[in-house]
Amino acid sequence: MCVLLSIIGHVINKAHHARSDGNPRLPYFRPEELGLLHEDFSFHSGKCLLRGSRYWAQGQGNKGLVIFFHGIGAGRSAYLKEIAALAREGYLVYAYDNTGSMESEGRWIGGLGMVGKDIKAFFGWLEGDERSRGLPRYAFGHSWGGYAAMLTSEPSYRVEKIVSIAGFTQPSRQYASFLRAAWMRKLHPIISLFLLLQLGKFGDLDTVPLLRKSTAKLLYIQGNQDKMVPLEAGMEDLRRRLGSRPLTEYVVVNKQGHNPYNSPRAEEYVAELGKKGLFAIDGPSDLAMDIERATEENRLTMQKVFDFLAA
Repeated sequence: MCVLLSIIGHVINKAHHARSDGNPRLPYFRPEELGLLHEDFSFHSGKCLLRGSRYWAQGQGNKGLVIFFHGIGAGRSAYLKEIAALAREGYLVYAYDNTGSMESEGRWIGGLGMVGKDIKAFFGWLEGDERSRGLPRYAFGHSWGGYAAMLTSEPSYRVEKIVSIAGFTQPSRQYASFLRAAWMRKLHPIISLFLLLQLGKFGDLDTVPLLRKSTAKLLYIQGNQDKMVPLEAGMEDLRRRLGSRPLTEYVVVNKQGHNPYNSPRAEEYVAELGKKGLFAIDGPSDLAMDIERATEENRLTMQKVFDFLAA
């Protein structure tokens, strides 16, 4: 047992004892380029100061409050296109960088479960935020952020609707899904034990028990070719363990991968750039990303989101 814990710990720590600061070779939108108005805020999660922003469109922001959770590898700036789309629909969007990510403090992200600790700190801060008073609360997240969004089903957070795009149901299940041999996937309980030893109660929070007890409506979206969050750690696990929860709606986006909020053409373009070496720090110096092309919206997917929030 001790040997297994040591091996598992080494693998997980190797992946997450690093910051999530994005790739310096990739372009990111600025709020002004997308017509977004914004103001910054900050709060503490443990000893780390986390930084975020409120975003809204001119004359908008009264329809509701959307808390946007980013995926791993970058921070909120990687999702400004989606944040802008929500703002144009009339929502006031709150987004912050997790511990160890982009503008927030932290030597490293510390593990997938760290978002649970950050979320608790954020909602503690939100209770004293005058701008949010009286607005219905919604959550939206992708990948790591999709997991975070489902964690907001905790009743004390008072979130009414949740959109999770390609979110895994539990950190240990996400890790186990990458183990190729079936017998190795049975190590799930040992992975869970390590995560709990590492981060305490936040180390391996399971979204399914929270959702069973919650009155929040959930829209879960995933591409059927997702390789980053395997279906068995996302939609399939959610369907199997959550059962026929009437407040849950599932959307499968066929022939798309991990980012089904982007168009198929955008996903194909980004994948091709990856094959050419763009994402490698020492990749070809003359290779650049067209950010408009890379973030082209999947209008059908995003309309599903807008309809769900507005209903």
